[in-house]
Amino acid sequence: MEGSRERDEGGTKVPWFVAGFLVVLLILAGSVAGGSSSMSMSMMPMPPPANARGVLLPADGVPRTVVVPSCGTPASIASQTGPSGSGPGVVRLQLSGSSGARALLVPDCTKPKGGAPAPGAPPPSAAFLLPVGTTQLQDSSAQLSSRSQVLVPAGSRAKTVVVPACVTGGQAPPGAKHQDVVLSPKQGSDSATAPSC
Repeated sequence: MEGSRERDEGGTKVPWFVAGFLVVLLILAGSVAGGSSSMSMSMMPMPPPANARGVLLPADGVPRTVVVPSCGTPASIASQTGPSGSGPGVVRLQLSGSSGARALLVPDCTKPKGGAPAPGAPPPSAAFLLPVGTTQLQDSSAQLSSRSQVLVPAGSRAKTVVVPACVTGGQAPPGAKHQDVVLSPKQGSDSATAPSC
């Protein structure tokens, strides 16, 4: 009987050894899986830097013209740009208003690298028209993301929207702010100008 008892005691150690081995194996597998998920999180693309001004236009059926004056144009002159919106370095977009809400990104003006514009010509501005119905004001392919928004409310009388670009790496004009703005035209006018930023 003693011999059978020794065999039973020796046989009960094996399941405990197997269970301990499985616990260690599961812990190792969990740490490897946890490490790969944290690695995949770090490999996710970073959002583009906030380096543009977002413009949101409603889907209210009103045709609008968005004018982005050339870089460095003071707001007082930009407001006189009007519907013609022409000149060197000026961007002018005409949108029907019936195709849905539209969004644009107006990149910050930067000092030109390498070449300079023609003598006497201001640095050109730019505008990126995002797909219809876009709600996120960013464009990963152009590395642009909105720091502030210019909003045109539905039913606004503004048919011409003038949006000066912000300036990167330079002195902002006095009173300039990086904040969201709701535009409305002045009494008797059908154009609205966003303040300098």
